[in-house]
Amino acid sequence: MISATLAVIVVLGLASWYVFERSGPATTSSNNQLSRTENASDSGSCKFRDSMGCHWYLGAPVLALLYRADPRLVQRYFDYPTTFVAVTQPEQMSEIPLAWKVTPIFTFFDEAKLHAAIVTHSLPSGIKGVSLDDELAVCKVYGQRECTPQAEQGNPVPYEQDASRLAKLNHFVYLDVGAAPDPTNGGDRWHAAAFANYVDSQIQLSEANLSRFTQESTTYLAGWRSAPGVYNSSRYPGATDTTAQVIDGITAKVPTCPTGQRGCTTYQTATPTQMGDAVKATMGTGIWGYWLNCPSGRTPGPGPCDQADVRAMDAFLKNMVTVFNPT
Repeated sequence: MISATLAVIVVLGLASWYVFERSGPATTSSNNQLSRTENASDSGSCKFRDSMGCHWYLGAPVLALLYRADPRLVQRYFDYPTTFVAVTQPEQMSEIPLAWKVTPIFTFFDEAKLHAAIVTHSLPSGIKGVSLDDELAVCKVYGQRECTPQAEQGNPVPYEQDASRLAKLNHFVYLDVGAAPDPTNGGDRWHAAAFANYVDSQIQLSEANLSRFTQESTTYLAGWRSAPGVYNSSRYPGATDTTAQVIDGITAKVPTCPTGQRGCTTYQTATPTQMGDAVKATMGTGIWGYWLNCPSGRTPGPGPCDQADVRAMDAFLKNMVTVFNPT
């Protein structure tokens, strides 16, 4: 009887060891000092507080590159529902670590494709949100295969309304990352904030010039907040009458132009200090979080994302730990 009991204990012990080895050590708030809410719609601006501080948006390929470089640090930052992971192809879902609590967002460049994917239930399993990138620059960078139709670019608001309606009806987070100008209202770009849950200011090529980055962040934030006053539900069915949460872009590559203006043809890896200063200058202003961007290899553009960029992003994250979590 005793020998049988010992045998059971040994078997259970081996089973426990196997599970531990397969899954890795448990992640708890005591060993990584994190205390962020698990509600993906968490409101409140990015600010200094006793957690990693900000909410994040990054592409699945970038997440995979960072995870391979520094898995513990990257999990410490991003393994939360308030991290939005952009997916443009179904196979990119495999680049998100298993069992992570992130919010995968499928990106579309054509609202008709977003519409079709939702109504036919053909989004990849695990997708929790959709985003629309309907700006003209997409066509120049990605080519006609992923180009927003001219009709949609020329009159984006009805498409925003439809995308927003479908996303909310099907309980998806809705993120707008392009915001084509609305020619029916003086070229207003702020309309997206009246329909989306989240909007991206796309100022990620400006952090080499901190004053420019800060000015653009302030301008965009004020613009987004003005949206419900113009695009309200009485005039535009589906408008939320509340402004979306705002995400500022920061990037691992910056233009070499002296003033940091767009349109440069040469780029260099951003320094961890440049990225960190951009975040610290805008934290607490009402910004919900940051898009940690590393450009793709498509041209024209600053790509590809290389190892120097990954090292810079990793160093930025290491440097910012004491800012976001000073305890």
